[in-house]
Parts: sequence; structure tokens; C-alpha cells
Amino acid sequence: MRCPEDRKVELASFLLEGAAKRWWNNIVATKFIRREQVTWTNFLHEFTNCLVPRSEKRVLHDQFLRLVQGTKSVLQYEAEFSKLAYYADSLVTTEEDRCRQFQQGLQDDIRNLLVPLDILEYGKLVERARLVEIDQGKSQKARDSGKRKVTETPTQNEVQGSRDSKALQLAPSTNTTTQVTATKCAKCGRFHRGECLIGACYYCRQPGHTKRNCPKLLSKASSTQGPSPQLYQMTTESLASTPTPAPVPLAPSAPV
Repeated sequence: MRCPEDRKVELASFLLEGAAKRWWNNIVATKFIRREQVTWTNFLHEFTNCLVPRSEKRVLHDQFLRLVQGTKSVLQYEAEFSKLAYYADSLVTTEEDRCRQFQQGLQDDIRNLLVPLDILEYGKLVERARLVEIDQGKSQKARDSGKRKVTETPTQNEVQGSRDSKALQLAPSTNTTTQVTATKCAKCGRFHRGECLIGACYYCRQPGHTKRNCPKLLSKASSTQGPSPQLYQMTTESLASTPTPAPVPLAPSAPV
């Protein structure tokens, strides 16, 4: 409800009842010559002194001096600022003082953007602080979204590793031999795995001959082949030289 400044005291005092009404009438009679001389500021001052003890006012005054925005939003900070400013009216006697005090308690990232503007209207200062807060909130959300995308996007190595892992899972396993990386041999100067066999047989691993002339390999090869052509020829010739046995005469059959 809108009320003209010169009617506020009249309306507020009209709403008082009982002990509150008697208290106000006593204040007017002892401190003011005429009721019309009482301003709205006078009314608030007397009303506060009655309801809030001096010790409590000092506590609220000190809270106002230490008030900062902290983790509160701009609107939450402004509401707390306005409530406590009433108990520290000596510090905010002008609108410029009020702006300076409010601006001093803002978060650093907001205050640093407002100081160069030198805003001396309290309502305008609060609104600008609120706009800066909204803009910074949007920027922070955009940065957080970008970080999540980078974190969730797999790198090329991760993709390749995933493909290799799947290929290994799908491919049938033929053996469980551990793969050994080939290294440069200090003996022969070549890259190979396992024992160096330079100057030795690659079949039996014994020195003095090569795999082509390996006795073990030749012995194995001869045992797996059939009889030699010479042996076959000797067998045929021996059979040819053996005399054919004479036929045995048949006994005459008995007469029927």
C-alpha cells in the first residue's frame, strides 16, 4: 500500500493498540511539542529503541560492519544489508555512503566490475550487481559444460585401445605364450628374441654345423623315408637268380 511520507506516522500510530498505544502517546507528550512535528524517522527511531535494547543494537551494528556477500546471492546479501543498516544509520547517512558500504561487501569478481562505474544510486547499484551475477553464472555453466564434453570424449589412444581389446576378445586364442619384445643382440648385432644362435645349428642348437648338415635332422629324415633304391634292386636280383623248383608229379588216380 502506497502512503505519503507525511501520513506514515499518522497511519502507523492509528494501528497501535493497548500498551503500545499508551507508550506512543507518552513519547509524543514528553519528547515532542506537537504531534505534527513527529517525522517517520522519529517514529522508527523511538519504536526501535523501545523494542530493541541498546546492547542488542550494538551487536547488530557490529554485524553490519562485518557483513559481506560470501556465498549468498546478491539479493540475499542486499536483504541482510538493508536489515542491519537500520541499526548502523550513522554509517549510511547518505545514499552515497550506502552504495560504498554495499559495494565493499560484494564478492571480488562482482565488485571489480562495478567499481569503475562509480554508481551512486543504491537501487541502480543493486540492479547492476544482480546483472553481473547472472552473466557470470551463465559463463560458469558454459565452462562446466565444456569441461564435461572434453572429459567424456575418448581420446584417439583410448579408442584404439578399446578396438584392440575387442579384437582380442573376439579372436580365438591359440596359445597362451607371452609375447616377448625383440631387442638388439649384443653378440650378433641383430634384433631377435631368445638365445643368440649365431654360428650354431638352428635345429639342435649345437655349434660346429648348420641346420642343413645337422646329423639329427638327417637321421630323422632317413627314418621317415622308404627303402633305398639300391636295396630294392638287390632284392629283385636275388629273386631272379633263385632257381625255380621242379614241378611235383601227380600220383595216378585209382581206377574207378
